Amino acid sequence: MLWEPLTNTETRLEDMPGSVVRVYPASGANAMLPMTPANNYSQTIIFCGGSNMTDEQWGDYSYPAINTWDYPASSDCQRLTPEPQDGSSPSYEQDDDMLEARTMGQFIALPDGTMLVVNGGRNGTAGYAQATGETALFGDMGYGESLASDPAYPPAIYHPNAPQGSRWSNEGLAASTIPRLYHSSAVLLPDGSVFIAGSNPNVDVNLSTVFPTTYKAEIFYPPYWSSNRPVPSGVPSNLTYGGSYFNV
Repeated sequence: MLWEPLTNTETRLEDMPGSVVRVYPASGANAMLPMTPANNYSQTIIFCGGSNMTDEQWGDYSYPAINTWDYPASSDCQRLTPEPQDGSSPSYEQDDDMLEARTMGQFIALPDGTMLVVNGGRNGTAGYAQATGETALFGDMGYGESLASDPAYPPAIYHPNAPQGSRWSNEGLAASTIPRLYHSSAVLLPDGSVFIAGSNPNVDVNLSTVFPTTYKAEIFYPPYWSSNRPVPSGVPSNLTYGGSYFNV
């Protein structure tokens, strides 16, 4: 929906196609695409992954009704421009599927205009539990308290301006070896690399379960890292304006 804060008015938009849930605990990867002069600073949101579990399968606040770790995540991607500049009604646009299904993935906007997606799992959801509607005993749970399984180790890069059908790539990208599920994180660093850390699909610190509390951190270097970068030239050694100079 669109929310107008000045009048506290909500305007409902279309439902998500395919009944794919992107919010917690399905936790799809969602982000605003780059706003540039070329697209007249249009605001377009991309939604990728998550889960199409039914209302009945989600269960209640205690635990899900099914063994979520056996349920495949979605690879579906949709675009939405909530306020089209031509005045038309907003509608979803089917985008390229991700290279693999993913829940709990995270988009990072890179400085070259592409979008990196990392972390998450190929099955299940975020969250943790000690039982499900299908598994009554904690000792029978498939992955400890984790409601997800099959970690998505390879990163992938989304190219917003590429022709449809060729927007995703992972060629030459090294895969992580660290499972990063619930409570994982990623952030762009000032030098253009990406800091990736975390994962703890457990109610507390647990270092001995299938997917343990994770303190290891990684730095991911996108493909542009090895490219030639602009180098300043002709920079003065000092500047002054109506007073004593200062060094640059």
